[in-house]
Amino acid sequence: MVFFAILLFNFKSIYKLKKEKMRLLLITILLICCQFLYSQVKIKIDNNLSGIISNSQTNSTGLNFNGLNSLEWKNLSLSSSTAYSNRFNTKLFEHELLQRLNLEYDSIRWNSFLSCQYNYSLIRKIDYDGVVGLGSGIKFDKSVAKLSISYSFIYQTTLFRSQSRSESFRHSVRTKFKFEKPVISLSFEYYYQPNVSDFKDVIVIGQTKLVLFNNKPFNLVIQDVINYRSLSSVKTIHNLTIGAGYKFTHTGKK
Repeated sequence: MVFFAILLFNFKSIYKLKKEKMRLLLITILLICCQFLYSQVKIKIDNNLSGIISNSQTNSTGLNFNGLNSLEWKNLSLSSSTAYSNRFNTKLFEHELLQRLNLEYDSIRWNSFLSCQYNYSLIRKIDYDGVVGLGSGIKFDKSVAKLSISYSFIYQTTLFRSQSRSESFRHSVRTKFKFEKPVISLSFEYYYQPNVSDFKDVIVIGQTKLVLFNNKPFNLVIQDVINYRSLSSVKTIHNLTIGAGYKFTHTGKK
């Protein structure tokens, strides 16, 4: 009996030691993988925080956060786009979040992508608005200017605070442009998304952005953001903002 107790104790000690070694090995492998990925991928960070100076509803104050962050490896890229805004006068009445995730394959002239999007809206009483789509587009690149036009077919599910639910298929046409110089850059990105079965049901979302001191990590950003839904009781959310931005780019090995 004592023999089995000693054997069991030794087995537990060996198992615990092996478990600690295995954990250390997994952490080491993870760190090596992270270092390898960091040396191979291109990382882009472009975020800005701004204050609202005018809008379409009423005189009020608020904050906007917009970000575009991506990982690029060879012809593949994973990008995350964030648009958040809040506004208040005596109380908070606008609390909006639009989060988009794109997995994209790029060639010289064409690109294909899978897109997922989440939207929350306090002012429109939307608890959840999810979109998933698949599409392709064409690109025109010059030395200082880039233009892309793409089309995707998307499925949308919306849950309202009233517990009602809507589902629809939509066309989604995106136009994206960027003019870039060391001191200044001008860009816009707009989505036109009509309902497949009812073209009076239209969503338009997009932004125009002017960046000063574009070649610096910290810069000045003037931005116009619009979110339009033709069938919503609050059809237009429109904010013009000015604020500070931060950019960082890490280029891995070719």
